Amino acid sequence: MNRDPRKIAALALLSAVLLAAGIYIIKYLPQTKPTLLEQIQGSDSIGCSDCGTQEVGVLGRERIGPEEFREMKLGEMRNAAMQGVLVGESLVASFPELNWQTQPLWYVLFIEATDALHSPATVFTFCVLRDWMQELDNQFHLLLILSDEASGEMVVELRAFFQDSATVLLDADDYLRIQLQIEPGAPRLAYLVDASGIVTSRLPPLRPETASTLRAHVELHVTADHAPGTMDRFAATHISQIEGTVWEYASLPHLANHSFPLQSVSRALPTLIYLFAVDCAPCEITGATAFSLAEAFDGQLNLVGLSFALSPIGIESARDYGRTYTHARTPQQLDWIERLPEAGADVSRFLDGIKTKSANYVNEAPILFPVFMDWDRRVSGAIGLGISPLPLWALYDKDGNFIEMFPAATQTTLDEGVYVETAFPPFDYLYSYLATYLDRLPQ
Repeated sequence: MNRDPRKIAALALLSAVLLAAGIYIIKYLPQTKPTLLEQIQGSDSIGCSDCGTQEVGVLGRERIGPEEFREMKLGEMRNAAMQGVLVGESLVASFPELNWQTQPLWYVLFIEATDALHSPATVFTFCVLRDWMQELDNQFHLLLILSDEASGEMVVELRAFFQDSATVLLDADDYLRIQLQIEPGAPRLAYLVDASGIVTSRLPPLRPETASTLRAHVELHVTADHAPGTMDRFAATHISQIEGTVWEYASLPHLANHSFPLQSVSRALPTLIYLFAVDCAPCEITGATAFSLAEAFDGQLNLVGLSFALSPIGIESARDYGRTYTHARTPQQLDWIERLPEAGADVSRFLDGIKTKSANYVNEAPILFPVFMDWDRRVSGAIGLGISPLPLWALYDKDGNFIEMFPAATQTTLDEGVYVETAFPPFDYLYSYLATYLDRLPQ
C-alpha cells in the first residue's frame, strides 16, 4: 500500500511538536507540590528509605588513579566515622548570638537540606523530637541547623511546625557545620548541650530501633541533678575519649559461637575487630575478606567478629515507634517492622536465630574466629565505633589501644567487561597494611 509522503512528513512533524511540548511542561511549568509542613504532618508519598549501608561507585575514577580514589574514599569514610565535637567541649564560640542559659538542656542537630527535608528519616526525626519535647514539658530545647541549600521558606515552615520549642538556623557558607565538625553526607550525629554551652553527650542517629533508648537518655539528662557520665553505653562515644582499652569492654556476655575456645584469643597479639550484621548485604561480600585475613594472619593477630543485632529493647522500640509514625516510614520499612517478633517466646526464638546465624557466618572460614553479639551496637558505641555504618574494621595493638579503622563497603568494578560487586577496601589493601604494621612491631 502506497503512503502519501506529505502525510508521513506531517505526522512526523506533529509527533516532534507534541514531544517538545511535553518536555517543556515537565521541565518549566510549576508543579503542584505539598509544602514541607504538609509533608511532615503526614504525606504518604515521602522520599526514599534511610539506609545504613554504603556503596562506593565508579564515578570519578577516570579523573584520578585507582590508588588515589581508594585513599580519597577511605579518608571520607574514616572522617565520617570519627566526626563531631567531643564531650566536654564548648559550643559558645561557635554560636556567639545564642544565649545558652535560656534553656536547661539543648538537643543540637544539623540537617543537610540536600538530604530532602521530607525524606522518611528526616520526617521521623522531626515528629519524634516534637513529641518528646511535649512529653517532657519542654524541659529541653531543639537547636536545628539547616545547611545553606535550605530556603527561607523551609526555615519559616519548620519554625511553625516546632512553634516555640525549637530554634531554627540557616547555616550560611557551611560555617556551623564546620564548627560542629559534621562531615557532609555522614550519619546524623546529635549533641546534648547544657545551659553553659558544654557538650554533655553525643547521640547516634535517631531511628525507630534506637528511639526508646535515646529518649530515656534525654530524660535522664533532663531529670538528673547531674548529667550522666561520658561513658554511656548507648551514646556515640568518640574513639579519642575511650577511657581504657578495648579489652576493658571485651567481657561480652554473648559469645555467638559457643564452641570457640576463647583461650586462643591471645592478649599478646594485636586484634582486628570486624563489625558486621548477618542481614547486611555488603557484609556478605566483605565476609570473604574476613575469612582470608583470618587465614593469612593466623597466629600473628586475633580476628574477632562483632555481630550487630537488635535486643528485645531495640525490637520493642522499632515496633512501637515504627507503628506510631507510619507516615514517616516507607512500605519496605513498614513491612520489616511488621515482621519483627511481638513478645515473649517469639522474641526468644528470633534472638536465638540471630545468634545461630552469627555463629554460622564463620563456619565456612578456613580459620575459625570468635563472634560476639553487639546488641543495639552498645559495645561498638562504647568503644568509639558506633557512628560508622556496617561493615567496619578496627585494629588494636596487643594492649588493646586503638590503632586504625577501615570503614568498609562494596564497590562496583569492571571485570572482563562485566560490572561486579567487590569488597572495599579490597583484601590486598588490608593485607598490605596489616603486614606492614606487624613487620614494624618489635620482635
